[in-house]
Amino acid sequence: MLRLSAGNRKFLWLGAILLGSCFLDGCGSSREVQEDVPKHDKITSSAKTTKEPAKPSGERTKVHYQKDPVQNTAKKKNIFAGEPHIEVVAKKPLVRKPSTEFVKIDPVALQKAGIRRIAGKHLTLFTDLPQSPAVDELPAVFDQAFGQWCEYFGINPAEHDAWHINGFLIKNKEPFERLRLMPLGNLPFKHGYSQSNRLWLYDQKSDYYRRHLLLHEGTHCFMDTFLGGCGPPWYMEGMAELLGTHSWKDGKLELNYFPAAKEEAPLWNRPKIVSNAVAAGRLRCFEQVLGYGPTDHQVNEPYGWCWTAAVLLDRHPRYHERFRALFKKITDADFNQRFKQLIGDDWEDLQAQWLAFVADLEFGHDVGRTDIQLSPSEPLPPEGKTVRIQADRGWQNSGIQLKAGRKYRLRGKGRYQVADKPKIWWCEPGGVTIRYYRGRPLGILLGALYPNQPDKNTNPFEKPFAIGLETTFTPRVDGMLFLKINDSSAELHDNAGQLHVRIEPAGNGGG
Repeated sequence: MLRLSAGNRKFLWLGAILLGSCFLDGCGSSREVQEDVPKHDKITSSAKTTKEPAKPSGERTKVHYQKDPVQNTAKKKNIFAGEPHIEVVAKKPLVRKPSTEFVKIDPVALQKAGIRRIAGKHLTLFTDLPQSPAVDELPAVFDQAFGQWCEYFGINPAEHDAWHINGFLIKNKEPFERLRLMPLGNLPFKHGYSQSNRLWLYDQKSDYYRRHLLLHEGTHCFMDTFLGGCGPPWYMEGMAELLGTHSWKDGKLELNYFPAAKEEAPLWNRPKIVSNAVAAGRLRCFEQVLGYGPTDHQVNEPYGWCWTAAVLLDRHPRYHERFRALFKKITDADFNQRFKQLIGDDWEDLQAQWLAFVADLEFGHDVGRTDIQLSPSEPLPPEGKTVRIQADRGWQNSGIQLKAGRKYRLRGKGRYQVADKPKIWWCEPGGVTIRYYRGRPLGILLGALYPNQPDKNTNPFEKPFAIGLETTFTPRVDGMLFLKINDSSAELHDNAGQLHVRIEPAGNGGG
């Protein structure tokens, strides 16, 4: 989804200055969308307090987001590492009441152009698409989203009941261009685009993805209006993906939904985008995702990575509360550094968790059951050690430190459940060959070594080694031994039981 300003509006201001255009949150009366509903100015959440008194609407503050957090210089400037310094101008959050100014558009001109109007409480949608339930219900979808956006960010919806934006759902852009309804300057976009209180989206081949785009761009509009901005690219697009991914059943909307299967979200496919990138050698460590720049989202892959970061942080039990509080820093120039401060001593744990998460990412991924622990590990005793592994969890730290170049013997023992329908599937460490997962028998015992000195370009959980009933293993580097059974991260809930793994020195007197 190419949206150079789908939330990247801060960076487009610079381009607007260079081009002599007016890209300032929907300004420009000659191109202002005319509609018989009130125009609304930016409003800040009642839950958010400003550090300074509100300034007049014409006064602006300079915000310098940083691609890779660095220490402030004496001049207190933060820049994108490795990029030319860009001075980004953004409005300060202002407390305003909705405007009562009404503007009109000629309904006859709309009718002649084949554009119809579908009105909702918080969204008026203009489209050249014919009537259909999937299109005509979009304002109702948006109205339900408004309450859930408010709940997520701690905003009282009753205080902003009059908030309203205009949307444009486009099959053929020519009539919209002729009526001057496209974005200022006819800025090209591939799928969706937003400017403060307006959004545009091209029609899509699936009803789900059309709704997703509306909710994605709507999230940008909401954050820009109520929070004063959308943050750096990873957070801006990650949040729009997180709160745009949804379930819509029987007229009821659920935002921040993790699809259990690709059939629930046709054309969205974010988990597959990430898993394909990992398989193709395009792994992005967490730090690289934080470093996305303002023009990186011209292809779909960055959206997949940003959604993955947001969903991990939002659903993981250790990071959830801190991530939910992050929006309060959204106008801070050193946003990424503030984020790292919130994570604090868990930063190393988060890097490991990220690698395990992206290695096993699936539709319906169970974030809670795939939580890993970087608890302290100890060298293997000369006599060896036996550890216990749960069948219903992802990677588990054995607590054992293995040494590079030394040979170890690993043996699995036990009987456990790997499915419960149509009846219980019993399994031993060698796995069951009536079903395979990722090219190996379901339930087979696997191992992975997490290096003491991780390499950001290598994911130790991506290509585990098979242990089965017994194997020998010689690590190339020092590291912690992790163990699990082979199963989908979306299907751990129907597993039960445990197995025991014996680790011993093997040959050459190693240990």
